[in-house]
Amino acid sequence: MEAIPGEPYRRILLILLAPIGDTLFATPAIRALRQAYPDALISALVFPTNRAVLENNPDVDELIVHPTRESWAGLRKAIRFYLERRAERYDLAVHMAPFHDYYGPVAGIPRRLTLPCPWLFWLLPHRNRRWRLQHARDHYVDVLRPLGLPVDDRRLVLKISGRQEAFAERYLAEQGHEGELLLGIHAGGAGLQGMKRWAPERFARVARELGEEVPLRLVFFGGEQDRALSQAIVQAGVPNGHIDTCGQLSLSQAIGLLSRLDLFIGNDSGPLHLAAALGVPAVGVYGPTNIMNFHPIGQRVRVVWGAVPCPANYGFVGTRSLWARQECRGECLASVEPAQVLEAARDLLFGSGRWGARTLDLSDVNAAL
Repeated sequence: MEAIPGEPYRRILLILLAPIGDTLFATPAIRALRQAYPDALISALVFPTNRAVLENNPDVDELIVHPTRESWAGLRKAIRFYLERRAERYDLAVHMAPFHDYYGPVAGIPRRLTLPCPWLFWLLPHRNRRWRLQHARDHYVDVLRPLGLPVDDRRLVLKISGRQEAFAERYLAEQGHEGELLLGIHAGGAGLQGMKRWAPERFARVARELGEEVPLRLVFFGGEQDRALSQAIVQAGVPNGHIDTCGQLSLSQAIGLLSRLDLFIGNDSGPLHLAAALGVPAVGVYGPTNIMNFHPIGQRVRVVWGAVPCPANYGFVGTRSLWARQECRGECLASVEPAQVLEAARDLLFGSGRWGARTLDLSDVNAAL
């Protein structure tokens, strides 16, 4: 049964089996829940891959890590995991994605909130312009609408612990950092079969030209699968000295290191959204994903896109029916010029203030929302 306003919910389970960026985008809704139910126990069900996003979140009391294919221990253990959730007697389940709506009923939770997706969103085209243009963060805020909760503060919540700060300090010292500007780069992106990845040689050109203007050191972020991309950038010729963290750090450690950057440039993926949420000046390179749905949120953010629109234009769930989607052919990202990214980076570093036709400054928009 759907949750109703006025009920004194005491034990709330957030189902946040989601990517890193979506977990971040859900934090304003989580804060609103905490403000409405200050004495409730709020638990979050997460994957190992997004756990670190919430590990220092003051609005969450405990994190429950859901088994994955890598940690699968058989059917008996899986059934036991669900029975443990039933034994905890939650009275409200908050589903932040449409594909896990089964969890609340299976866990015996009597009341639930769900993402208000259009009926048969996977089959029928959605004609609601507001839904199609709304940012993912605001879709997650809409989950709370049945409770009538005010959400006045829509800033993302990402906290850094003293342990993370100490790690970043120690790690940079071990890598021989001596005060030069730190430019973070994420050339990877697992989503959409790699279609969100801008070419390594273009990242290299931006880094090379920035390095001619100011002393800097590159810091590469990503998983082990992204190491080949960072090596390709180095081989294309970049400023002397770099730090390749790909596959070497946990997400928690990477968040600590991201907070120390002077500038971040990356594709539409988790590290970009983390950097922006931490207040790091960030340039996002966008191609097949809908900028209105998934742009990074922060005080100093620039988004760059190319002259060729993507026929796929992948948006938030429900923005386009599955049968109506077209495939991305890669032309959208290929049309993003290094000069665009370079100009956005220069503006963030030096305040040049010159804007091209396909570069968007989202600072004022983010501050107003």
